Amino acid sequence: MNTTSTKQLGFTLVEMMIAVAILAILSVIAIPSYNRYIERGYQSQAHAELVAINSAFKNKMVKNPKWKTAEIKTQLDDFIFKYKGHKDLADKYKYSAEMIDTNKSRAYRLKAIPTKTGYTLSVWMDSLGNAYKCTDIDSANNFKTAMTNGEGCESVSKKKSS
Repeated sequence: MNTTSTKQLGFTLVEMMIAVAILAILSVIAIPSYNRYIERGYQSQAHAELVAINSAFKNKMVKNPKWKTAEIKTQLDDFIFKYKGHKDLADKYKYSAEMIDTNKSRAYRLKAIPTKTGYTLSVWMDSLGNAYKCTDIDSANNFKTAMTNGEGCESVSKKKSS
């Protein structure tokens, strides 16, 4: 009896194509999820930066109690411009401030808006420390405080009412 045994070495083309198709399907699902996970991390870092800016500027305001609203706005803008936070985050978010009432109040709002294309998660905070994480840039620019149909802002820390 003469029997020859051939062992299969490697993969067939069909097996290889099935493996590639499975990897493609996994990457279509995994990559956007991973990018969203990374963006949420940057949003949390931006929130931490706003807390640091707010705290440091509050200390500056305590040392200068005679500042009027216009001077507070000027000092706050200058403070944010000179603020040296996390260098990687500085490329991804733009920080800015607005006075709530330019005539009489010393209250202000800080916001961090993403500058990188494709990122939408933003965060804003009032001078009392109440912070809101937003699903889109417009919600942060309009200082929304609630979610509507999955869009808007949700409270991160509700400390005091303004």
